[in-house]
Amino acid sequence: MTLLNVVLENFDGELVKDGQSNDVRLQQAKAAAYAEGFTAGETAATARYQSESDFVAKAVEAIKGDFESVRDEQTAEVCDAFKQLVEKIFPGLAEIGFAEEAAATIRRINSFKFNGTATISVAPARVDLIEKIIADAGGNQMISVKDDDAQSTLALSARWESAGMDFDLEQSMTECLKALEAALANL
Repeated sequence: MTLLNVVLENFDGELVKDGQSNDVRLQQAKAAAYAEGFTAGETAATARYQSESDFVAKAVEAIKGDFESVRDEQTAEVCDAFKQLVEKIFPGLAEIGFAEEAAATIRRINSFKFNGTATISVAPARVDLIEKIIADAGGNQMISVKDDDAQSTLALSARWESAGMDFDLEQSMTECLKALEAALANL
């Protein structure tokens, strides 16, 4: 008898090798059970991961929304504080700036060569300041000062021949504050 015949004669539907059963039906049942278990485990793990993932995404979104809200509120508060500071500082800066800008304007006029007289128009409250600046600059007889009720106390208009120059610090301050308010509105 050959080894193959011995194996076939002893076969009663089950081969045992090293203490492990090799029954095909048992192996198929185990494979099916493993597949079912694997699929169920994979489905459960995916559902758990998706649930945790959804929770984390919602938490991140909530924190992000809260952070943006706080950031926007703080930005608005800082901008509002800056605006109030600017509103308080601008008048003093404009007062200093007016005298400096008027002196620079008079120096520019003195450097120009023209025939006739240059006329500087300012608010009545500024006539003395402008006359003092002209005197400090050398007392040019070609510059006259005219009081103009239409001018703000932070404005100056200079005209000569066919030229001239103007500045209005009050208008500049107003434009700066409008730009700041527009920026605040866009936050």
